[in-house]
Amino acid sequence: MKKITLIFVCIVLTFSLVGIGIGCKSETTKTETSVTAAAGETTREVKETTTKEEAKAEPVVLNLGLIGESKSDYDLYNDIVTDFMKENPEIQVKIDWLPWAEALAKFKTQFAAGTPPDVFWLWVNQFQYYMSAKSLLNLTPYIEKDNFKTDEFFPVSLSAYTGSDGNIYALPREISGMVVYYNKDLFDKAGLEYPSENWTWGDYLEISKKLTIKDANGKITQYGSAPLTTYTSFNSILWGYGAELLNADRTACTLDTPEAMAAIQYMADTINVDKITPTPAEGAQFENLFLSSKVAMFVSGRWSTQQLWAAENAPKWDIQHMPYGPKGRFTRSSAGSHAIAAVTKYPDQAWKLVKYLGSGPLMNKLAESGLIVPAYKPAAYSDGFLQPTKDPEHSQIFLDCLEYGKYEPVETPVFDEITNILNADLDAVWSGAKSVDDFIKEVVPKINDALKQQ
Repeated sequence: MKKITLIFVCIVLTFSLVGIGIGCKSETTKTETSVTAAAGETTREVKETTTKEEAKAEPVVLNLGLIGESKSDYDLYNDIVTDFMKENPEIQVKIDWLPWAEALAKFKTQFAAGTPPDVFWLWVNQFQYYMSAKSLLNLTPYIEKDNFKTDEFFPVSLSAYTGSDGNIYALPREISGMVVYYNKDLFDKAGLEYPSENWTWGDYLEISKKLTIKDANGKITQYGSAPLTTYTSFNSILWGYGAELLNADRTACTLDTPEAMAAIQYMADTINVDKITPTPAEGAQFENLFLSSKVAMFVSGRWSTQQLWAAENAPKWDIQHMPYGPKGRFTRSSAGSHAIAAVTKYPDQAWKLVKYLGSGPLMNKLAESGLIVPAYKPAAYSDGFLQPTKDPEHSQIFLDCLEYGKYEPVETPVFDEITNILNADLDAVWSGAKSVDDFIKEVVPKINDALKQQ
């Protein structure tokens, strides 16, 4: 789930085996847990007490690989993991807390070396990669044995981690769809009505034009929209025009259709012709531009709410459903989960941890944080998530948009490579240096070549 841009700093939760007290003389021993915080932060210590009898057996140590950037998100996990260890003193957990880009690469390297974390956060876009390598533990036998209630999760989140054999290989943490964030103050100032639920991409363009302002010298000082060229918007617009990136069996690129070319032209024109958005480089930090009233609208997931809540003097804002395209309305869905490495030495203990992370305590805290849409329905429909006293007024849209959500074609194990090819070649289109026709002629063969490597 950002930019789809979660984000992450290395924080390692280590537990000293010396302090566990095997053969200790006292009735109780103190196990010290040192938590190395994010860069520039202090080291904290958490103490737990175990009885002499519990200390006789060396605890199982699980490595938990997580992705995140903020200290508050780390603290949230640390609190939950600490509670888990208190309830399960036979298990110790080491948290490896990593930034987004670093974590995705590191997990792959660890699996390739045969030393993966026992439990790790798994992005839906990489699910097929790990499935094709048979790297994930089948959770269905554990779910059935414990009568774990999977019906308390959104079906679209469970389906994202269900293999072709019908088994579940990860327990969803979050599910998301993209929505439009809009600055109510700027709409009010321009005398415009707020976006309607049934608006179109044509409406979006016309509204953005009215919200784009130039100074006396012709310089744009306020854009109607942040760029529509990122992963948050690209596929939603593509699908709305009736186009697809790949064919149904994922063997060929289909961007050379009239529908796909029209969708890409629409996005390019918002920058180079209509000039309602800054360039992708200028608009990369779109939440900051939004908070400073330099852009009136942007497309993103739930995670942007956390940043808007944290800002001082934020404008009044709300969210709206994604606009309709000529062929319907779509939103890019994404999901995250907790998965277990198939080679873990401690599958039963790892399942106990995953089950704990997938239940109320963590989900409720994540719901309140503004970071994600919990895949766990009781948390998603709670006041902790909907926050009726805070912006956005219509938080329910984060849940309702899941009805028309759609995943990218992530079932191909070379999806990451395809994405890299696509983004590199699109840069020239967004800058105006290359026409859509020329882009299509070059990118389609490249993607087809990548698909041959599956």
